[in-house]
Amino acid sequence: MNEWFARLADQFRLNFITGDRWTWLLEGFKMTLIITFFATLIGIAIGVVIATVRSSYDKNKESMQKKGGIGYRLLSILNSICGLYLTVIRGTPVVVQLLIMYFIIFASSTNSTLVAIMSFGINSGA
Repeated sequence: MNEWFARLADQFRLNFITGDRWTWLLEGFKMTLIITFFATLIGIAIGVVIATVRSSYDKNKESMQKKGGIGYRLLSILNSICGLYLTVIRGTPVVVQLLIMYFIIFASSTNSTLVAIMSFGINSGA
């Protein structure tokens, strides 16, 4: 049993202590918190806008349809866009969204943290 603990301690030293590898974990944790915080803010903002459009359309559809006008058409178009957004974002895996954002939409960007924040924020908004 002591031999097992000695090997475990050696592996721990080799994998975390030697070469200050524990700092990589600390930097990764810090980056995770930054991405999570800003993606949550973006997600809340997008979610509030989408919920407002969808609920306004659902509650006022009949009364606005009777009156007609540009307000009804605009709200109908916005509701359709929000519905399409929700369907597409909810229907694709997060990893696929990250790959599309990184390699296609922001292909020329050198800031991968911003791409991750945008991707997770857009996903969180749905």
